[in-house]
Amino acid sequence: MPSLASIWPQRNIVTIVAALAILLLGAGTTLKITTDHLLRQDATSTARSWARFLAASVTDLEQIASGEQPSAASMAFFLSARNSGEVFHYEIFNRNGYSQFVSTREKIALVDLSEYSPDAARSAVDGLPIVDVREGNSPDRPAFFARAYVPVQTDGRLTAVVAAYVDETEQRKNVHNTFLTAAVFLCLLSGLAFSIPAIAWYRETKVKHADRRIRFLAHHDALTGLTNRRS
Repeated sequence: MPSLASIWPQRNIVTIVAALAILLLGAGTTLKITTDHLLRQDATSTARSWARFLAASVTDLEQIASGEQPSAASMAFFLSARNSGEVFHYEIFNRNGYSQFVSTREKIALVDLSEYSPDAARSAVDGLPIVDVREGNSPDRPAFFARAYVPVQTDGRLTAVVAAYVDETEQRKNVHNTFLTAAVFLCLLSGLAFSIPAIAWYRETKVKHADRRIRFLAHHDALTGLTNRRS
């Protein structure tokens, strides 16, 4: 039958391993939640800046959102801005959430109510950006990007909704690397914090067990000697 001194250290080790597993699971969950939150904030900030820049540079934005042909100056801006910055794709929606203009790094197209977007419509009604973060699943999309619908107002009046697709691949990598480094150090420190008391307790238990064994043997020898003398 295993002794108490051998059973309790094993249980302590199991407890440490379980605690570290829970810590790693918690760190992974925290990493995902924090990464998504930071990327959403970054995408929202980038999309808002892009929408303001677009509204300031395109004087006929409201007309484009209504389905009219862009002016020559606006088309020149669209052509020059097609390959600039983190925004690799954008669309202009009207107040009802229908797409009227699409620009990618490959082409620029004026469309006629080609696509209805519930998010664009909700952004127009609420007057707030709507952002979703996703992984690219096609060759023309980055590995990780965010799509932000930003309502554009002129003189306090809604003129259009701009959907900006923001490349978040590099930002995601940087955030992951930072938090993974922090998680590794946290796990090492936690393991050290658990292991030092466990080792000390194990050694103390061994010493106490050895002392009890010595006292037991001494008591046994004393009883044996007394019995022999009486005999």
